[in-house]
Amino acid sequence: MRILFIYPDIGQERYGFQQGIAYISSLLKANDHQTSLLYVSKDISKSKLINEIRRFRPDLVGLTSTTHHYPYVEKYAKYIKEEFETPIICGGVHATLCPDEVLSCRSIDMVCVGEGEYPMLELANQLEREKSIDNIQNLWIKKHSNIIKNPVRPLISNLDELPFPDRELFHYEELLKKWRHEAEFIAGRGCPYNCTYCCNHALQKMYIGKGKYVRIRSVENVLAEIANVTEKYDVKKIFFHDDTFTLFHPWIREFCEKYPKEFDLPFGCNVRVETVNKEILYDLRKAGCEVIHIGLESGNEWLRQTVLKRHMTNQQIIEVFKTAHEIGLRTLSFNMIGIPFETPKMVKETIELNKVVQPAIVQFSVFYPYPSTELWEVCKKNNLLTLDHVNSYFENKSTLNLPTISREQVTQFHRMFLDFALERYMKVFHSTIYRYFGPFLRPWVLRSLKKLKKAFKHGHSLLFSNG
Repeated sequence: MRILFIYPDIGQERYGFQQGIAYISSLLKANDHQTSLLYVSKDISKSKLINEIRRFRPDLVGLTSTTHHYPYVEKYAKYIKEEFETPIICGGVHATLCPDEVLSCRSIDMVCVGEGEYPMLELANQLEREKSIDNIQNLWIKKHSNIIKNPVRPLISNLDELPFPDRELFHYEELLKKWRHEAEFIAGRGCPYNCTYCCNHALQKMYIGKGKYVRIRSVENVLAEIANVTEKYDVKKIFFHDDTFTLFHPWIREFCEKYPKEFDLPFGCNVRVETVNKEILYDLRKAGCEVIHIGLESGNEWLRQTVLKRHMTNQQIIEVFKTAHEIGLRTLSFNMIGIPFETPKMVKETIELNKVVQPAIVQFSVFYPYPSTELWEVCKKNNLLTLDHVNSYFENKSTLNLPTISREQVTQFHRMFLDFALERYMKVFHSTIYRYFGPFLRPWVLRSLKKLKKAFKHGHSLLFSNG
């Protein structure tokens, strides 16, 4: 079977490697199927899409989608169906949480709900053998005027059994050049927390009785993947994109003991303040960790704990940042503005908390309501939703009608965050490089900052580093 994946990733900060597609492709290739990828970073014309279909001649087209990019999926599926009879399946987080909406698109034949590796392999095998696909678990299938809604299969309990993600599908060497040679990995799957803005609590409900939702690969398997990637590609640093890399302390201790014995590459990871202490942070730093990303989200404790259900105090956040800086770890803070029930005063509290914890890197976004999440239901119940669309939550506008803060104020606060980050950048510049090279570099830095500020005002994310 020949399977073409189409991955719309329009308006994102950087060209993306998609772990889900990469895992599915590697399993398909291991079972003698052929795969190809059409990565869409900018909206493409019908003629270009059709030419790509004709070039590869797929037996199956797989579209993946976030909520932001689903309008493009509908459009591309329509283009394909107007010219070909090739079956089309849609997967990804949006298809998983909104399968009825996706199948309401006349051009989409099937939806994959949940983990896609084994459903896609079974589908490819059955299509190749010209056998029935009606009873494949995880698949919702249109049949005549009906929809067959198969149940989800048990979660993959042993993640080590999967082949490593197919990076060649993404022309990974070229990606690394764009990412300053930083390779990305995921050690596990699932998150035990119930943040109201995130899809994890909805996915947990879907998989009740289907196995352990939070799983992690063995340390040996993760290290073997790193070795595999570093042998093939020019890698200078690593980042682990697990929602929370520090969930399991025994695993972290084992990783921190074994990683530096095999690799001399700096790495970074995402952590939650509840999952780290001085000992864990020290182990990470000693093993080669250089930066940790921490979800601050809001500086107002009521909003963070009651609305977002992130049960941590400002003091906990301050202590973790302080400890990390003392140990020598750089830090990144994740922040959101435009949250339901948020007021201008609360946004200022978020900025003030960032000033207290002094992250090396500041990242902020505008809250976006994702379907099937708890906070989306709150927005729906309170008539906050609009039909407005954005390609990314990094765009500087809100899609909600909030009674507590206007859209114009959200945009203004977005600029305030930008100014804060620019202040941090300039402060570091003046205190280090400028001390020695300032007279020569100052004109170049000012020109660069003007370009950056102009870009961010047009909806790009902000990611400034001071170290």
